[in-house]
Amino acid sequence: MIIGDYYNLMAQIELIYIPGYPNDRIPLGTFNFIIDGEFYPGKGCDIELFYALDSFKNNLECGLKYITEDLGDTSLYKLDIYNILDNAAEGNPNNIIELSRGSMLAEDHGFICLLGFDGDEERLIFSNTGYKNFQEIRYPKGTVEAVIRSLPRSKELRVKVEGNQMITYIEKNDI
Repeated sequence: MIIGDYYNLMAQIELIYIPGYPNDRIPLGTFNFIIDGEFYPGKGCDIELFYALDSFKNNLECGLKYITEDLGDTSLYKLDIYNILDNAAEGNPNNIIELSRGSMLAEDHGFICLLGFDGDEERLIFSNTGYKNFQEIRYPKGTVEAVIRSLPRSKELRVKVEGNQMITYIEKNDI
């Protein structure tokens, strides 16, 4: 399943079905962002989607409430990302949202994903090597937010097995 805008940013979610595993309670699968045609983290391994999907959604919601400053147009190479992340970890996330915190993508696969702002732009800052070698893509404001808000909650994911094919779909139960 691909979610997002083909010309900007997309997310890939694939749920797997394992016979005898509690698939509906602990969904396993693959989660990647597709940025400029590249898959991040792109490791091709299965993770508990609860941590990935729900963490990104929760981190965005919480971060948007507490962000008070733009990163501005400061070059990525001049940003003190480590100091910014230390401030965020201490409860002072004044100008960046660590989207990947708690997602297991950082801990298990080295994928770090941050969101900052510069006026009408979102600054998606990411690394596939832990906290080293950051890259940045700028999007119109609302692009990253829209993709993350479009992600399903892990409890909504289902997989349908037909022969040797697995089809991932979203089941929304409005209660």
